[in-house]
Amino acid sequence: MRDRLDIIRQCILRNEHFAPSTIPSRDREKLVTLKSTKQLLGRPGHKFLLLGMLTHNKEGRMCLEDADGSVVLDYSTLVSLSTCMETAADSEFVG
Repeated sequence: MRDRLDIIRQCILRNEHFAPSTIPSRDREKLVTLKSTKQLLGRPGHKFLLLGMLTHNKEGRMCLEDADGSVVLDYSTLVSLSTCMETAADSEFVG
């Protein structure tokens, strides 16, 4: 599964919304950046775009896991849940 996640990440990073242009322009302000779970540490209240696999931890709670670690997810305000294994989450880290 991790190989599949790496392939998906590579495809996403080649997308025009994630890859910086080789020609200098103002579009860099609109560039979307994927972060890793380790970049969440010590930054509560900030918004991050993560890509990872949905997993369960030892306590049975749902987590988003990437190559750098995992973060427990809070579904208390979730509108709908997808059944796929990979997901992109645009969320606020509350620490």
